[in-house]
Amino acid sequence: MLISGHAGIGADDKVNLRLGKPDVFVALSQTAFRWANTYARNIKIYFIPNGIDLKMFNPSIKPENLNLAKPLVLCVGALLQYKRIVLVIKAMAKMEKATLLVIGDGPEKECLENLGRKLLGDRFMPHNECAPSGYGWILQNC
Repeated sequence: MLISGHAGIGADDKVNLRLGKPDVFVALSQTAFRWANTYARNIKIYFIPNGIDLKMFNPSIKPENLNLAKPLVLCVGALLQYKRIVLVIKAMAKMEKATLLVIGDGPEKECLENLGRKLLGDRFMPHNECAPSGYGWILQNC
């Protein structure tokens, strides 16, 4: 069994190492690698960092200027019911100031955009980025 240390240093990975007894544990940072070695017995531990597309973090690329009023609240996630983005929009409606920028895509897109425009007006900004497709279920009760 192989376990990847996505839970981070702490109780979850401690349980994974001690009780799960994997054959291999993959640490995502050098710190996690050293930490895991303090708990592992007869477990191979490897350091494999998460991959990063360096082209996306190139300092020569100018950021997009959205000209949004501040303060700015950012909500990033797939537009799925269980992400509860509806609650973010409703909470923002209780604030007098602040713009909500929602980045994501999914089956709730139209409903969330309608709710955001209704409750926040020009303080709401949807922005779609590289969103996965094929969610397999449809929004209900939005």
